[in-house]
Amino acid sequence: MDLKFGLGTPSNLWSLDWDARKQAVSEIADSGFDHIFMADHVSFRNGSGTDGFVEVASLSQLHPTIGVMTGIYLLPLRHPLPVARQLASMARIAPGRLSLVWVLVVKIPMRWRCVALTLAVEVCALMSL
Repeated sequence: MDLKFGLGTPSNLWSLDWDARKQAVSEIADSGFDHIFMADHVSFRNGSGTDGFVEVASLSQLHPTIGVMTGIYLLPLRHPLPVARQLASMARIAPGRLSLVWVLVVKIPMRWRCVALTLAVEVCALMSL
């Protein structure tokens, strides 16, 4: 097994113009990093953050070969059909370059509320995991 190294998405990347974004990602790839990663969450207390699939899709278009990764993906909070569509789309636009780190158990009630699940559904879902 090969050891791979990644770098988190630079915090100022999306405030740069298009050419500067491509240059920043090229510099990351040229420095020997295998992928760029970010953390995906359904909710953020202070309003910060991005959608994981939107960001990795955008990152994948800034460089032709560098891998992209979501460092956290809260699968139980998403319907499987749109997730399957997102994965299929990423396989087309960046073949072999997407990695996901799945988080299968979520015990944070605020996140369940953000996706409009009732307490009864939350309890049932947690009991079934």
